[in-house]
Amino acid sequence: MYELNIRTVPTVIDGCKSELLQIIDGWTVFEATGMWKGTEENSVHFTTVTDDLDAVTAVKNIINFEAWKQGEESIMFNVVEKQWTFTNLEKFTAPIK
Repeated sequence: MYELNIRTVPTVIDGCKSELLQIIDGWTVFEATGMWKGTEENSVHFTTVTDDLDAVTAVKNIINFEAWKQGEESIMFNVVEKQWTFTNLEKFTAPIK
Protein backbone atom coordinates (compact mmCIF):
# COMPACT_ATOMS: atom_id res chain seq x y z
CA MET A 1 0.00 0.00 0.00
CA TYR A 2 1.10 3.53 -0.73
CA GLU A 3 0.17 6.58 1.31
CA LEU A 4 0.25 9.86 -0.60
CA ASN A 5 0.48 13.06 1.45
CA ILE A 6 0.16 16.47 -0.16
CA ARG A 7 0.18 19.94 1.36
CA THR A 8 -1.37 22.74 -0.62
CA VAL A 9 -4.08 25.40 -0.35
CA PRO A 10 -7.75 24.39 0.04
CA THR A 11 -8.86 25.75 -3.35
CA VAL A 12 -6.51 23.35 -5.16
CA ILE A 13 -8.18 20.26 -3.70
CA ASP A 14 -11.64 21.78 -4.19
CA GLY A 15 -10.82 22.52 -7.82
CA CYS A 16 -9.98 18.94 -8.78
CA LYS A 17 -12.33 16.76 -6.70
CA SER A 18 -14.21 15.37 -9.71
CA GLU A 19 -10.96 14.32 -11.43
CA LEU A 20 -9.66 12.72 -8.23
CA LEU A 21 -12.84 10.69 -7.80
CA GLN A 22 -12.22 9.11 -11.21
CA ILE A 23 -9.01 7.57 -9.82
CA ILE A 24 -9.45 7.05 -6.07
CA ASP A 25 -12.44 6.34 -3.86
CA GLY A 26 -11.66 8.78 -1.09
CA TRP A 27 -9.20 10.82 0.93
CA THR A 28 -8.79 12.78 4.12
CA VAL A 29 -8.12 16.51 4.35
CA PHE A 30 -6.84 18.20 7.49
CA GLU A 31 -7.07 21.98 7.64
CA ALA A 32 -4.04 23.90 8.88
CA THR A 33 -2.40 27.29 8.83
CA GLY A 34 0.74 27.43 6.77
CA MET A 35 3.50 29.90 6.13
CA TRP A 36 4.91 30.50 2.65
CA LYS A 37 7.70 33.03 2.11
CA GLY A 38 6.75 34.92 5.25
CA THR A 39 3.02 35.04 4.53
CA GLU A 40 0.53 33.09 6.64
CA GLU A 41 -2.14 31.28 4.60
CA ASN A 42 -4.78 28.61 4.89
CA SER A 43 -3.38 25.20 4.08
CA VAL A 44 -4.59 21.61 3.83
CA HIS A 45 -2.91 18.29 4.32
CA PHE A 46 -4.43 15.82 1.81
CA THR A 47 -3.84 12.10 2.29
CA THR A 48 -5.02 8.98 0.49
CA VAL A 49 -4.05 5.31 0.52
CA THR A 50 -4.01 2.96 -2.47
CA ASP A 51 -2.27 -0.21 -3.59
CA ASP A 52 -1.71 1.25 -7.08
CA LEU A 53 1.47 3.30 -7.56
CA ASP A 54 0.17 4.54 -10.92
CA ALA A 55 -2.89 5.96 -9.13
CA VAL A 56 -0.60 7.75 -6.67
CA THR A 57 1.28 9.35 -9.56
CA ALA A 58 -1.96 10.31 -11.33
CA VAL A 59 -3.42 11.92 -8.18
CA LYS A 60 -0.21 13.87 -7.56
CA ASN A 61 -0.18 15.06 -11.17
CA ILE A 62 -3.85 16.15 -11.06
CA ILE A 63 -3.30 18.15 -7.88
CA ASN A 64 -0.04 19.61 -9.17
CA PHE A 65 -1.72 20.69 -12.43
CA GLU A 66 -4.63 22.28 -10.54
CA ALA A 67 -2.16 24.17 -8.34
CA TRP A 68 -0.38 25.42 -11.48
CA LYS A 69 -3.69 26.53 -13.03
CA GLN A 70 -4.46 28.51 -9.87
CA GLY A 71 -1.08 30.23 -9.92
CA GLU A 72 0.45 28.38 -6.97
CA GLU A 73 4.24 28.08 -7.05
CA SER A 74 4.40 24.50 -5.76
CA ILE A 75 2.87 21.70 -3.73
CA MET A 76 4.63 19.59 -1.13
CA PHE A 77 4.19 15.82 -1.33
CA ASN A 78 5.60 12.52 -0.19
CA VAL A 79 4.78 8.91 -0.91
CA VAL A 80 5.32 6.30 1.77
CA GLU A 81 4.96 2.56 1.39
CA LYS A 82 3.01 1.36 4.44
CA GLN A 83 1.22 -1.68 5.71
CA TRP A 84 -2.46 -0.78 6.15
CA THR A 85 -5.21 -3.14 7.29
CA PHE A 86 -8.80 -2.49 6.26
CA THR A 87 -11.69 -4.15 8.05
CA ASN A 88 -14.78 -5.28 6.20
CA LEU A 89 -17.55 -3.53 8.11
CA GLU A 90 -20.28 -5.23 6.06
CA LYS A 91 -19.44 -8.47 7.88
CA PHE A 92 -19.04 -6.82 11.26
CA THR A 93 -21.25 -8.02 14.11
CA ALA A 94 -21.46 -6.39 17.49
CA PRO A 95 -19.75 -8.18 20.34
CA ILE A 96 -22.00 -10.23 22.61
CA LYS A 97 -22.50 -8.61 26.02
